[in-house]
Amino acid sequence: MKLADFVKRRGYNPTVIPSRCDGGPIVDHFPVVIPAGFFPSDVDGDQLDRRWDKKLCPGQTGDFRPRWGGGFFAPRGKFLHAAIDIMAAEGAPIIAPCAGTIPRQVRIGRELRPGAGKSKKGGNYLFLVDAHGWEWYFSHLRDRPKVLAGDHVQGAQLLGYVGRSGNASRAYGDGSIRGCPHLHLRLGKQLWTPGQAKKYDAQAALLPLYEAGAWRVNEV
Repeated sequence: MKLADFVKRRGYNPTVIPSRCDGGPIVDHFPVVIPAGFFPSDVDGDQLDRRWDKKLCPGQTGDFRPRWGGGFFAPRGKFLHAAIDIMAAEGAPIIAPCAGTIPRQVRIGRELRPGAGKSKKGGNYLFLVDAHGWEWYFSHLRDRPKVLAGDHVQGAQLLGYVGRSGNASRAYGDGSIRGCPHLHLRLGKQLWTPGQAKKYDAQAALLPLYEAGAWRVNEV
């Protein structure tokens, strides 16, 4: 069965373990899920060793568990990585960690953009604002998001698929391999001061779900 058919016909049955961190959001679902029997349709098993570096691209060589990648506030040149990276096989489904709304407009840098779309750095992206005002940002999706600006989203609803769009497609080293597929996930909350936001380590909120294996999805 193709993954798209699985998503459409079978739906999801994720483990639900609500998690509230001190001062942080309530999270109901781990955002990257791996359906039973999942295998990326665009990667041939006989070519894995030639196409992917096992150390740089976990999840591409048969073990599709999501892995923690770039951490919260890790140094990135002159900047800090105010987000987390969840490494996963390309095409792994991304679901909403909680219910919320896709904002109609957001500010990315100096530009106003729709709450779901495409940008130069983030590639295919979307924002999700939950009922408590927490803003989730998902980027580097493989394709256009499955939701539109203004949509209301339910927890565990399909948002898109893990990819490497935007600057995640940059080559490593000698350029022999492309950037690794991953979900860039930022979590924040706007403060009263215009333009200021509280950044939160999404890994801390998601860790209980991760350790419980909530990324596993079994066919219903």
